Amino acid sequence: MPRHLPRLLALASLLAIALTAAVVHAQAAVVVRVRTAEGAPGEATVTLTPQGDGAPMSCRTSSGTCRIAGVPAGRYVVTAEPIAGGRAPIPRPLPIPPAGEVTVSVTLR
Repeated sequence: MPRHLPRLLALASLLAIALTAAVVHAQAAVVVRVRTAEGAPGEATVTLTPQGDGAPMSCRTSSGTCRIAGVPAGRYVVTAEPIAGGRAPIPRPLPIPPAGEVTVSVTLR
């Protein structure tokens, strides 16, 4: 057996563990764009509620947009509570991938 082989195997094992940990801990960002029924930017508190375990995550729009970072992969329900005017839209499901950025548009009624 070549003398460097044990070191190479150990290094390969550590690399595999590091890559697996990175994939497990990867999270997505969700950008929410809220519009009024007339199409203008809407102000609302937007909540992502996981279907299963986990705590809800929220953001409040500024000029009709907000962002929630660090969202674990899974299925969520999106709700929006208008801050000034309009009615809340019907809650809807939103699948979140393990990583990347998801943009969701919400229209107030």
